[in-house]
Amino acid sequence: MDDDTLAAFDEEASVYVMTTREVPTAADVFSELPKYEGDEDALMAVFRDAVDQCLKGKGDERHGHGNSLTDQPIYTIVRGMGADVGKGGLIFQAAKKMMEAAQMPPDRAYREILGALVYANVAADFARRGEW
Repeated sequence: MDDDTLAAFDEEASVYVMTTREVPTAADVFSELPKYEGDEDALMAVFRDAVDQCLKGKGDERHGHGNSLTDQPIYTIVRGMGADVGKGGLIFQAAKKMMEAAQMPPDRAYREILGALVYANVAADFARRGEW
């Protein structure tokens, strides 16, 4: 199965069906942002890796199921639990991933830190939307 093929649950038929969809890349997501040089470019490279992990990697494989990011558990659970409990969950997940990363070799730590960035980004998005 390639990156663009996934199994989706058809509720009416009560079966999983194979579907395809166009999966955005970090290049797609960041294409309209200004280009950075030097130190800023180093930060943007990390953010791009976090977006790739979320939209095409581990996050999409475990939680995507053809849904947009805001319709995935990272958003829906927060909304379902209410602002105080939900935002606490985002903060907890980001902090937990950072603590776990401190005990890992660099390659695994990097991937874990990318996950923490995604949780922090979603928390920032809730704040930006006034849902905090």
